[in-house]
Amino acid sequence: MSQQVGGGGGRGRTLATRMVGVAALEQRVFRDIDEDPFAQFQSVQIVLLSAVASLFGLGAGLGLAAAIVIGVRWWLMAEILIRLSGQWLPDRADTVTQARALRVIGYAHTPMFLALLFPIPNVGPVIWIVISAWTIATMNVAIKQLLPGVPLSRYAWLLGAVAIPQIVLLILA
Repeated sequence: MSQQVGGGGGRGRTLATRMVGVAALEQRVFRDIDEDPFAQFQSVQIVLLSAVASLFGLGAGLGLAAAIVIGVRWWLMAEILIRLSGQWLPDRADTVTQARALRVIGYAHTPMFLALLFPIPNVGPVIWIVISAWTIATMNVAIKQLLPGVPLSRYAWLLGAVAIPQIVLLILA
């Protein structure tokens, strides 16, 4: 009997179980998400939950900006990683498709769900910093899943670019 990853087999893997695995930076959960086409629907849910959490946590103006940033970042990172995979791993048998990239990068937005906690007085900005750093960490694990063997030094600029909107939103809040 094989070990079940992410809380169950096949479609039995729950959104919450996978979110916990992603939040814990478990590479095997990212691998499972990458290999499971059903996770595509779940990744859309993660992005939407993160956008809605940001909308409620940051308020109408900044929350809407954060929700847009999340959606654009999700799509843009997937497109960038598809192109980079062709350049950095040209002989790789399994290519990084848009579906795979969107699935894994969508799940990497899991920590953004905690943006709901931003309104807590005096602690909100600290929570935002933690959420931002955590999101960068999950993005790193997601990239490692999609581009195995590519050193961090080659894509660190992309993680830095991911952090910029988070920092700007914190300054504006």
